[in-house]
Amino acid sequence: MARHPWRGFRRPAVPPVGGTPPPPPPPAPPLTAPPPITPHPQEIFNPSVNFFEAGGAAQTDIPIPALIGIQFLLMHYVEIRRWQDWRKPNSVNQDPIFKGNSLPDHEPGYPGGIFAPVVPGDINELKLKEIKNGRLAMISFVGYFAQYHATGKGPLACLADHLGNPTGTTVFDSLAQ
Repeated sequence: MARHPWRGFRRPAVPPVGGTPPPPPPPAPPLTAPPPITPHPQEIFNPSVNFFEAGGAAQTDIPIPALIGIQFLLMHYVEIRRWQDWRKPNSVNQDPIFKGNSLPDHEPGYPGGIFAPVVPGDINELKLKEIKNGRLAMISFVGYFAQYHATGKGPLACLADHLGNPTGTTVFDSLAQ
């Protein structure tokens, strides 16, 4: 025999005719957001500098233009060597300074060898993953800048705010402001 769908259903208490109604249930406590996480993780190391303004506040013994010039020269040297390797494969295997050192034969433009001593899988698959991860990182960095301009906070501060109040701190709230 099938069980009746209303079996076990209890009717709410009905006051007797002429009696007093049952007391109302107690009010629910108001919903409040948890307090924000402090200090924000980005503020642990240097609380006075935001990530977006850190480049302008950098203090080094060498002036920033000199650092940029040194980086330009070093990267220029490496990229010229790669270009020469593409132009004439394996022509740059010999170290120009230390003549006893040389690279094994390799794919043009990708030194591999001593620069990748342990390859945990198919090298072509790993190259593709590296390119995809680099593209994702560039997109996320653009997101950091957009987020800073929308909220005035760095990425870790916004993450802390979102974790403190997941439903109240979202991208839609930022767009609505």
